[in-house]
Amino acid sequence: LIAIPKEGDLLFSLVASVKSYMQGIYGTIPYTSELCRQILNTDILTEDLNHTPFSQHQMEDTLHAYSRLVLQLLCFLLRGEADLILPEAVSQALARLRLSLNREIDDVTSAIHSLLLALWTRNWSSTQANPFPDPTVCFIIHTQLNRDGSLKGPKDVTGIFAKLVYNMRLVFLKECHRLSAEDPAHPSHAIAARSLRPWFTIGQESTFHSLRSLQHRASSIVVSTQNEPNMKWKDGSNFTTLIYLGHEVSLDALRRCQGAIEDATCTLLQDTLLFGHPFTIDIAALKDDMGNSQPGYSLFTDRVNAQVLGCPDQLIDHILCTPALRHRFVIGLRDGKIIWNGVALSAWLNAYSKLDRLCLIQAEMNCGAPGRTTELTGMPRTNTKTGMLRALRIIDGHVALMRTYHKMRAAQGLDRVIPHSLNASLAATFIYKEALCRSFAELCASVLYPDNPKVKSYYQDYLFVNYDRPFVGDDISEEMKWWTGQHLSVELGIQKWRQCSTPLRRKHAGLEEMWLEDQDTVDSAQAGHSHRVDWMRYGVTERATLGLAEDYIGPFFKTSVLWHNVLHLVPGGKLLSLEASARTNYQAPAPAPATAPQAAIPAVNFGALAEEVISRLEPRLAALEQRVQATATSHEVKGMFSELKTLLQGALQPASAAPAPAPSVHQPPLPNIQEMPEHHRQRRSPSPDDPTEGMYYDPPASTAPPLSLPAPAAPIPMPTEQEALTALRQVLQKPDAHWSNEGQRLAVMSGLEWQKDVV
Repeated sequence: LIAIPKEGDLLFSLVASVKSYMQGIYGTIPYTSELCRQILNTDILTEDLNHTPFSQHQMEDTLHAYSRLVLQLLCFLLRGEADLILPEAVSQALARLRLSLNREIDDVTSAIHSLLLALWTRNWSSTQANPFPDPTVCFIIHTQLNRDGSLKGPKDVTGIFAKLVYNMRLVFLKECHRLSAEDPAHPSHAIAARSLRPWFTIGQESTFHSLRSLQHRASSIVVSTQNEPNMKWKDGSNFTTLIYLGHEVSLDALRRCQGAIEDATCTLLQDTLLFGHPFTIDIAALKDDMGNSQPGYSLFTDRVNAQVLGCPDQLIDHILCTPALRHRFVIGLRDGKIIWNGVALSAWLNAYSKLDRLCLIQAEMNCGAPGRTTELTGMPRTNTKTGMLRALRIIDGHVALMRTYHKMRAAQGLDRVIPHSLNASLAATFIYKEALCRSFAELCASVLYPDNPKVKSYYQDYLFVNYDRPFVGDDISEEMKWWTGQHLSVELGIQKWRQCSTPLRRKHAGLEEMWLEDQDTVDSAQAGHSHRVDWMRYGVTERATLGLAEDYIGPFFKTSVLWHNVLHLVPGGKLLSLEASARTNYQAPAPAPATAPQAAIPAVNFGALAEEVISRLEPRLAALEQRVQATATSHEVKGMFSELKTLLQGALQPASAAPAPAPSVHQPPLPNIQEMPEHHRQRRSPSPDDPTEGMYYDPPASTAPPLSLPAPAAPIPMPTEQEALTALRQVLQKPDAHWSNEGQRLAVMSGLEWQKDVV
């Protein structure tokens, strides 16, 4: 029912019509009033609008996936009409679409719009006979069925909800334009949008509300559900080999794979692109003005680095000054202009794109946690006029790629910057590629595409270019699959690499766990504001231009360097030359210095210590036993002392039976803390809300022998029973309180008589 029509299918003409319909609406977004787009992007029917207006996608080809879902929905309605219970208005709109399929494309797009409006501007009430009356919900149910009839997981439906919600807003955007152009009651886009708000806000009976509600439930299930295990550690491998997709993925094989990619990259750069000429760049002498956000700035355009980098056109000069290369690339001169050999330029530019592809997969696999495709392919080469900052930086000796995490932009209103330190060889490759090859690549693009300004802009703006277009995720995945298939015996694209590499990094690279949200630190909380406010508003250094808190940068780089060492690549942070950064020069990091041995702790004779404790307790216990037995009536109280004696004797048995670990040491008399004068007691320093303040005392830190304290000169007179009861009434604030039972009275009087705590 939801299959995409193929050529020869009766519905095949619908493919081009849906594409035209969606692209037509999509193109009107920049020309729609901002207020109208804010209304469209507000989910709740309130006067507080979403300040982020409805906008186009970041990637140009994203609309294709969204249009595909509309096409599937229309095919579902046309093919399954007989099994659906549809209102008359929807049935008429569907019949109009069916009749228009053989007409002009404008007639088809108009019928598509009428049908979608009829679907999404009405209430769908469930009944016992028809629990799912909304055709859009029925369509979503069909998308969750696999070919074998099984159900897909919750994670497979959240994207469908998001795409459909975006498509609904597009349809209502088109209706806003139609109403403002044809209906005098709606003179502006914003007024038209307000009249349609009940159909694209939650809290109203509508398809939009149903989709948003279902999306929220599905997202909650996905977040709270742990994925099923899809790999295991090989027994006896010491966590160096994973069994994944039925294949072994070992660290040794992964190191060989990354080494082979590094070797191929260096060979391609030096032999093919630089023609074996020994260009030299003192990478360690390069500077980067991190606080510079001027459009067009990068470390390659900084005048401070001009002498280190040399002339930007030195590769072109080398080609023109070398007879063999000049014969290869130049056909001749015409009116004082060089006529370049397009075939030779195309071959060189293709090799340059191959280098970009190898750099991309190394940035994905070698530099810590892998990024998403949009983080890799859309990196700007220099600061842009729209405020995007360059992706390649030098920070504290690290050549770093500053990736931008776009996934949470809709929720947080901003992009998150994620720095990755490049290993030394890849860092040097980036420097040579941009400093020496970029100018010639721009020349090749201008010669091969003289009338295509878009291709020229790619080489001026993007850090990575795939010949005549930007890279996409499939380009990176296919290259990764080829290399991993050669060396790991299993093809790993971007998605599978993220799954497979995570446990290896977790075990061997010691991933740094850092909070990236707006968490408080002690210092910022003490200043009375959040950590985000702290680094954005106070003591702002040049590192703030990175878009990341200053104290996060070090741990990010450390994580990358740990993974470099695991792969046996010369780690980042050293700014080495191409030759010095080769993996053959890798040296394992020196082991951490051993901690100084702790001073030997003298052995303690626990047996003698236990004997001493019992000898001091036994006389007092005997005296208390005699007093309690003389007055107690409870059988449990009478048996308490016999059980206590048995317990003490049992605790002494192992100590007396086992050989003493050290000669018996005379234990000095233990001071009675309650009899100690106040000036000899060392009081604790409790916290402000410590409820135990004044109840306990720590022993003095001094090593001086314990004080020998004399016994009290005269016994303290024992309070009478009535005095004790009066004191308890004052403490409890109950003037009429009496003894709860005989045991309570005996316990209190016994404690007063002995002048000690009774447990």
